[in-house]
Amino acid sequence: MKPIQIIAPAILGVALLSFGAGLLRWTIGRSGAVERTLRDIEASWVEAVPELGIQPSDDARFLFLSGQVSVSELVRDEVTGLELPALVVMTRLEQTVSVTERVGEKIMHGREWQSTVRPGLEGATLRPATVRVGRFEISDDLLDDLGFGEQLACTDPRMRAPVYEGRAFACAEDGYFHAPDEVEDGNLRFGLTGIPATHLSLVALQIDGELTQVTDASGNYIRLIEPEEMDLAGILTAARRRGSSQERLGSYFATAPALLGVALLVSAWRRYRMR
Repeated sequence: MKPIQIIAPAILGVALLSFGAGLLRWTIGRSGAVERTLRDIEASWVEAVPELGIQPSDDARFLFLSGQVSVSELVRDEVTGLELPALVVMTRLEQTVSVTERVGEKIMHGREWQSTVRPGLEGATLRPATVRVGRFEISDDLLDDLGFGEQLACTDPRMRAPVYEGRAFACAEDGYFHAPDEVEDGNLRFGLTGIPATHLSLVALQIDGELTQVTDASGNYIRLIEPEEMDLAGILTAARRRGSSQERLGSYFATAPALLGVALLVSAWRRYRMR
């Protein structure tokens, strides 16, 4: 047996084991840092009064804010003509593409939706210029943590069907506007998601008279904003739930390469003993 047949898997095994151990250590450390920050919030938070706005005495403190949302203007999608009070509306054009995937010994062929662009049908993220809760202005950085919300179905009477190359899309059962099946390079569909401007509940750090995102000790942002009426305990519970899910996912991705690394090291050791 050639030495390379022992050395190569041993080196790869050490690399995979080190990577897995490092990723697991980072995942656990990140989870601990988030939990310490959430405990700091629980120990020293201040309830903000929407009608009063920023108070200089609250600088460098965690503020809990909850109230009705007001926006500077309606969000309007020019493609469908939809106009509504929203925190965000995202439009997306997709087309079907062929995909090939290996599942065990089988090669699976299928089709899936992927983002694409056509003249006049580009996807966009639409926001009002200003979002407020009482006298507090909510920055885009805070709003970005909300994501893009839920699908806005094409059955909404406020929407008109998009038109591409003179052909109108049609509203389908999945809530998207679909182009005719004969469109070149796969079928097209156009959809919208959004978050209505109703209520916001959040925890933010007040710095120099502005609300900023909360970070853990490593500088990683923690999502502490919800588009609904919620008390402080509810926001922190939601943050802990997301943290637990991320920790489980991170542990899974850390364990897989680590176990493979151990298997390679065992294989290399057995080959060495058999020489």
